Amino acid sequence: MIPIKYLLKMGSYEVEIQDVNVKVCLIDNADVLDVKIAEFKASIEDYDCVAVGVDVKDHVDHNESRTFIDLFILTSESCSLIIQICRLGGIPDSLLKFLSDESICFVFKGADNRNSMNPRIFDYSTLKLKLNSTAVDVRELAVRVLKKPNLSRCGLVDLAREVGIKGEASSALSSPSSSSYSSSAAKDAPNWESVVFSSEQIKSAIQDAYTCYRIGYKLLDMLI
Repeated sequence: MIPIKYLLKMGSYEVEIQDVNVKVCLIDNADVLDVKIAEFKASIEDYDCVAVGVDVKDHVDHNESRTFIDLFILTSESCSLIIQICRLGGIPDSLLKFLSDESICFVFKGADNRNSMNPRIFDYSTLKLKLNSTAVDVRELAVRVLKKPNLSRCGLVDLAREVGIKGEASSALSSPSSSSYSSSAAKDAPNWESVVFSSEQIKSAIQDAYTCYRIGYKLLDMLI
């Protein structure tokens, strides 16, 4: 087994996304996660708007007719944690405790099927219990803040433009990597149980979470 002091130095990436250099940590060890969650929380405490972008990557086991989480992703302005639930074998207490923090607005992109009242991220009961009071679909947040009901049907590209994220940032959202829920993306997805990934795969993995963060932060900032 690799000692934690060395594990803490592994899994580090730095990618440029929407003109920002984002430090990314790939985590597959519960002790490392405890440390990184504490560091992540400390890094956002001084923000005027405490928003965190959230996303999941999952797969369906058709033999068991069940959906399993592969990755759980948390993102702020310049820091992102990619938590390999598939390698951890469960959801660590430190993550559940962090997700219970009601001072943080966790922002995610819900299911495209707006007839469903249960967004995709709430498919997992243990996370649902923790996120019910702290998480919000970025489209619902936009509707409430901007008072525009039609935004409930918007994609991330249109929402980004609506809140003033323009230029290279919004064009980046149109890339195939930003459509993490599409069937083609699922087919071409990497094996998320791997121990290393390319920088492009890391960037693709955090794209939606980072965009939700940017949109969520802009919307919350309008309320200050």
